[in-house]
Amino acid sequence: MKSKMFKKSIAVILAVLTALSVLAFAPVTADAAAIVTTASQKTFTIRGASYSYYMPKINLSSYGANLVNADIKSQYDSKVSSAQTAANKGYSPTVTGMYYTYADNKGIVSVVLEFRYDGNYSNYHVYNLRKSDGKILNNDEVAKAFSTTYAAAKSVVKWKIKDEFYNLSAAAKKNSPWQTQRSRSITDSNLNNTVLCAGPNGLKAYYYIYWIAGAERYVHNTLVYSTSNPTVNAHGTNNGAQITWGKVSGVPKYRVYKKVNGSWKKLGDTKGTSFVDKSAKAGNTYYYTVRGVTGDSSAFMTGYNTSGKALRFLYTPQITKLETSDVGIKLTWNNAYTGVKYRVYFKNSSGKWQNLGDVSGSSVNCYCYGSGGKFTYTVRAVSSDGKQFLSGYNTSGKGMKWVSTPQISSLYNTSGGVQLSWNKPTGTEKFRIYRKTGNGSWQKLADTTATSFKDSSARNGVTYSYTVRCISSSGKSFQSYYNTTGKKITCYR
Repeated sequence: MKSKMFKKSIAVILAVLTALSVLAFAPVTADAAAIVTTASQKTFTIRGASYSYYMPKINLSSYGANLVNADIKSQYDSKVSSAQTAANKGYSPTVTGMYYTYADNKGIVSVVLEFRYDGNYSNYHVYNLRKSDGKILNNDEVAKAFSTTYAAAKSVVKWKIKDEFYNLSAAAKKNSPWQTQRSRSITDSNLNNTVLCAGPNGLKAYYYIYWIAGAERYVHNTLVYSTSNPTVNAHGTNNGAQITWGKVSGVPKYRVYKKVNGSWKKLGDTKGTSFVDKSAKAGNTYYYTVRGVTGDSSAFMTGYNTSGKALRFLYTPQITKLETSDVGIKLTWNNAYTGVKYRVYFKNSSGKWQNLGDVSGSSVNCYCYGSGGKFTYTVRAVSSDGKQFLSGYNTSGKGMKWVSTPQISSLYNTSGGVQLSWNKPTGTEKFRIYRKTGNGSWQKLADTTATSFKDSSARNGVTYSYTVRCISSSGKSFQSYYNTTGKKITCYR
């Protein structure tokens, strides 16, 4: 088989572009469709069974393409002739079908011929040409186009064999060619016929494994290198810098890197799609990247973002003050940075944090609905575009009780002073009454649980303004705002 694979000094490059049982004729790209076409097709029906033979043609003007086309035609003519002879004699042909598939990727055109035999056994010839000049490429040249090496590709194949065997069920193992391989080690020597080619989503490989002194052969295919690099994001959390990425098809494990002194330093490998850098220190900017690796971590399966994803990791903002305002509750927090926004969250009735929006600065007024309830908030630093968390957040949050502003409903003179009354908002514990004269400051008169009060200290002929505010039962904290203008009356006794 090996001599066939390198017939006419053609560097046979191997790859599966579709599942072995469904080698298709549909083009991977429109470009490839123009380059690789069906030149000839022959079908035989012998004793009710159908046998098909397809010959592709590579439409490139080059010496390499001419060599490949000549070899393909020779293979096709031989198989069709054999099938014709079988048909004339009324018995099945040795080769029950000749098919092909192809791809155009990274400037490489790959064509795979499949020769099917009775049962599930197939033999393959793979041709790899550079699209720009039609030059036939060898394994090392194909690997280089995908920023990997042939040795790394074989290492991936080696891991894939082991992984696929040990993931089989007991019944499947018993009836599988892998059964013979259980006690054998996968070495470079029995992977010497591994050849590569360009697939639609990355580099792919056929590999040939020989058992029992070469008497039994098994052909398989696997993705060994993907052109899809992991898309990386980085966010600040309470536990450190969290790196996340999208899963790349066919990649079993990922390696996470952090740039240290201008060079990428490995942080660790994981089978998941997230990783926390617990060594990250708040106040610094870090760069992270991720690369796909094999299950045993011995070889790379993808490239990586060479620039990396930047994270300006900031200290977790802490709410330092909660106070009632004319619209609800005013929050103030520390660790406010320039060029940064802060996402404010409110804990809803389900106990989950609800995003209220992003603001700049170190404070915000939050509207409150539902007098008498406790309102809990937390704050998290985000990027100016709101797409990246730059810090963690206080998971408990900070809360306070909020009550609607009480309104004075009546204000009149009596022989004993000024009498005032007000409403009682839901959740009220106690009230504090204030008064002032002119443009002066508000002065506390008294605390009470009642909804009326007589100001017996009011002086005849003086104009006063009054207002009322809800406070806690201990009198140590405000639970509502107040009418800043107040209600005005001139005292007449």
